[in-house]
Amino acid sequence: MRKFLLGALITLGSILVVALLVLGYLGFIPGLSSVFGADKPRNLGVTYTAADYDSAHRKSGIQLSSLPDTGKSEGSIVMTGKQPLTSTFSSAEITAAANERKWKYWPISKVQVKFNSDGSMESSGVLNIGKLVSYAQALGLAQADIKQALDALKSIPTNPAFYVKLKTTVTDNKVSMDVQQAELGRLSLTPDIIKNAQGKVIDAFNAYLASSPNISIKSLSFADGKVNFDGTLPAAEATVNR
Repeated sequence: MRKFLLGALITLGSILVVALLVLGYLGFIPGLSSVFGADKPRNLGVTYTAADYDSAHRKSGIQLSSLPDTGKSEGSIVMTGKQPLTSTFSSAEITAAANERKWKYWPISKVQVKFNSDGSMESSGVLNIGKLVSYAQALGLAQADIKQALDALKSIPTNPAFYVKLKTTVTDNKVSMDVQQAELGRLSLTPDIIKNAQGKVIDAFNAYLASSPNISIKSLSFADGKVNFDGTLPAAEATVNR
């Protein structure tokens, strides 16, 4: 699970969605068909401006730079150093960061991330099927997980919309999560599928945080329409950009 989370809190909400899909959902739904034709994500009512992106970038403190394109996904994202950070990000700032990400293998678009007053988070967007394998390889996911995703992706004819609603907290690098609702295309995933996938994601995040030299999370929570973070992030991140 090297280089997971893209080295930045500001994309955590969207990464939760992608991780859930890659590690859990897809392998448990055989024979999918036209239900995935729905490629228009839910409108959560979250919009953003260039100022929101600039604010998110400034708060994160991460110095961004570009890498030469070698044509390979491995090595296309490199994080270095670490810095302490205690900050709060709004729904608009996280949404801006997710949509304006320049990394070539970033597999989601048309993203909205919404933090609710009850401590839950919602996220919607479109999943680019063609980039998922490269994304997983760049993040250092296990080959077994990549194969599972590849087998499942054979059943998906287009780039599906996704939606997820969940509650999650992180305390001293330990993740807890409660996924309340999830959709891929227009298919609502069953509680059994969600429960199985949720366990995989929790294990993956805990394993990453236990071994990461660049990221540590003392506390992370959603409240009052914002995400609160206290921990460390990489000092710099270099990516191959599109």
